[in-house]
Amino acid sequence: MSKISKNIKMLDILSSGKRYSCRELADMLEVSSRMVRSYKDELEKEGIYIESYYGKDGGYQLKQSIDMPNILFNSDDIKLIDELIKESKNYKNQLIDLKDKIEKFSRLLDNDLSFLSDEKRDILEDIRDAIKNKRCIN
Repeated sequence: MSKISKNIKMLDILSSGKRYSCRELADMLEVSSRMVRSYKDELEKEGIYIESYYGKDGGYQLKQSIDMPNILFNSDDIKLIDELIKESKNYKNQLIDLKDKIEKFSRLLDNDLSFLSDEKRDILEDIRDAIKNKRCIN
């Protein structure tokens, strides 16, 4: 995921109004704590101020209200495609393929890898772990 994508994801997470520790955000974004602080600085340069709390219950919290556009697919989108599949004669197969792609993409975002074979799931986990820990993969 690109740097801008990580910034948007961090903003989306913080828009809940909940306080998150730097470590929690780093885990959710699959980056280092240092990168979380960098993303925070970048968002603040754009006028989005994020409160910092120190100490045992410290973390980051977004105090202002941000309307984040819904750019991810959700269950309503899948239901809509199901309705279109029922009604469509000409594009039924293409809609079924599209629905399958959307479902798999949504599951990937939720870290639900059950649709992958064990071998592919292990490879993806190895890649994610290498990225998170900044290691090479053989």
